[in-house]
Amino acid sequence: MEAGQPIVRFDPDRIRAAGYCLLSPVVLPDLPERYRVQLVPAREVIAGQDPLLYVMVENDAW
Repeated sequence: MEAGQPIVRFDPDRIRAAGYCLLSPVVLPDLPERYRVQLVPAREVIAGQDPLLYVMVENDAW
């Protein structure tokens, strides 16, 4: 795998036509202490361009 390489492809119109929702959950494992997730408040994103979230490490200066 390389950064930016697609890992799955699908046809959203076909999924909608079958009556399914295109919303996808994002599941994160338990993060180590001092890590936090910052969500991006976007309703839509462009694949390969827009982040969904950031995982940040808190440092002692915060």
